[in-house]
Amino acid sequence: MNYGHFSDDGREFIITDVRTPSPWINYLTNGRYFATISANGGGISYDRSPLHGRITRYRINDVPPDRPGKYIYVKDLDSGEIWSLTWQPVGHEPAAAYRVAHGFGYTRAEADVAGIASSVIFFVPLDDDREIWKAVLTNTSTRVRRLAVIGYVEFALGHALVDLINQCDDQHFNRVHFDPGLGALFATKTYWVTETRGTQQQENKEWDRWAYFTVNRPVAAYETVRERFIGPFRNETDPAALVAGLSSMDMDCGNAVGALQVDLELGPGESRDVIFSLGVIPKPEFDRSKRSAVEKYRDPAASDSALGRLREEWERFLGHTRAWTPDPEVNVFMSFWTPYQAKIAFDVGRVASFYYWGIGRGFGFRDTAQDTIAISIAEPQRARDRVLLLARQMRRDGKVYHHFYGDGQGEFTRHCDDPLWFILAVTEYVKETGDVGLLDAAEPFLDGGEGSVLEHLLAVVRFAGGNLGAHGLPVFGRGDWNDTLDYIGGKDGGESVWGGMFYVAMLNRLLELLEFLKIAGRHAGARELRDRLAEAVEEFTWDGEWYIRAFGEGERKIGSNGNRYGKIFLNTQSWAVIAGLPSRERLMRSMDSVARHLDTPYGPKICAPAFREIDPTIGLITRCV
Repeated sequence: MNYGHFSDDGREFIITDVRTPSPWINYLTNGRYFATISANGGGISYDRSPLHGRITRYRINDVPPDRPGKYIYVKDLDSGEIWSLTWQPVGHEPAAAYRVAHGFGYTRAEADVAGIASSVIFFVPLDDDREIWKAVLTNTSTRVRRLAVIGYVEFALGHALVDLINQCDDQHFNRVHFDPGLGALFATKTYWVTETRGTQQQENKEWDRWAYFTVNRPVAAYETVRERFIGPFRNETDPAALVAGLSSMDMDCGNAVGALQVDLELGPGESRDVIFSLGVIPKPEFDRSKRSAVEKYRDPAASDSALGRLREEWERFLGHTRAWTPDPEVNVFMSFWTPYQAKIAFDVGRVASFYYWGIGRGFGFRDTAQDTIAISIAEPQRARDRVLLLARQMRRDGKVYHHFYGDGQGEFTRHCDDPLWFILAVTEYVKETGDVGLLDAAEPFLDGGEGSVLEHLLAVVRFAGGNLGAHGLPVFGRGDWNDTLDYIGGKDGGESVWGGMFYVAMLNRLLELLEFLKIAGRHAGARELRDRLAEAVEEFTWDGEWYIRAFGEGERKIGSNGNRYGKIFLNTQSWAVIAGLPSRERLMRSMDSVARHLDTPYGPKICAPAFREIDPTIGLITRCV
């Protein structure tokens, strides 16, 4: 089924059938304030961290899916008919009355329901920690229409994991009140946990933000408690308060929500804007900033100007590269949507989505290193800052956090590949910018002392040289780039053949940099290690038609023709080429094997044949299928 298409200029994806098989989500962020928005209005909002700064709730793997979100309900005050400006949550039929466009940093939903045409655009301004929902409603009927327009969010207010697993206690600390002089709801939590994991530690502090929800027209009624808004045995599709009315009562305990109602009267052909803002204010600034914050974008010209600046910034970012090929669709992807996706990954860190709660994994060291490449051309200073952040996640022995939540909070694991990704981030940045001065920048090690970025790179070399097994290949530990090969090592640690190729590829990059700096002679150990690794791969891992994937416990071969399942793995064929291993004949034969055993019309398989029995000596890859 066709659900949509790119606009003529390639800058928007137009969703013409909003009944998508899963939520199609856009990311709205200025690097500090983050929001997701699906084609049907679902999504979360958070400030700085999806774990510690969660503003609104979003329930993953729930029924109905993709809820709650950023909803604008409309009620005809004469007929009682109710719908929403996105197809969900009300689900007004026909769904064909709705159309959505995902653009760069914004999403626009349009509808034509019951004689009311509407358009609402969601975006996060570049210089303000809030999201704006600018709606315009037009009466396309021949009679006067009296409408109630209600904006709705469900608050989390602080630590997302505590909100999820400790709701019985956490709800006691929610506070939401309406300020009639400012026409805004203000919400906070008087208790806040800043630990990264679930804990019973009571830190005796409050959330450091006030959230606010406001609108640019006089508020006719409001609601602050979910149970009063939704009602018993209902959900967001048919809230009881839209029938019985909003209570206009504050709250100091319970499930916190924000609902604001404005009433409109539209003559035939007449239009009105309704602009909702959801944002946060640091508590030390609250008293002096709250009025200016809630009033800032009530003028439509102000919100239009903010949207214009956002579009200009994305044009600037995307304007650094263009692709021209005979295939127009490739041009659209390579010129716009691939850089956009990569930039969003850099900003968001892959920590929150429809699939990730944003509460458990923090920033992956590998992901963060890879994402740095995406912005080195357009935003070299931010790329530089991110490289320095990575340096601060390293010990003097070259070991790094597998994932981290910021400086000083992370988790060490026994993955064999994590530190080597630092070489990729540094060398790609220097190649793109020519900023060799980065190598002299000093950053602390986690276990004390500090060193230049170059010294951090050399620490990675020491890690690599000290992490080799019986065949001279990297000790597998609890995984390499494929996290599901997590028990191959067994008691003796096993060895990663892909890891050996990866080490060679990264050391090639480092040696190229050292040669450019004319200091390779001072660091002969890096070249010697690279050569030993390449020789070990060639001597021990060729299986006749391809390279094996790993040595397991007791030198058991994984990814060998002698195996029943997982005879051949893609990564040890592709990375043999990337590493530039010396035998061209073997490289050609291994890639021919990929074509024979792994290629499909949908892209290459990771391995074949697929695992059909659980093997606890290999790991999760055998439990996934």
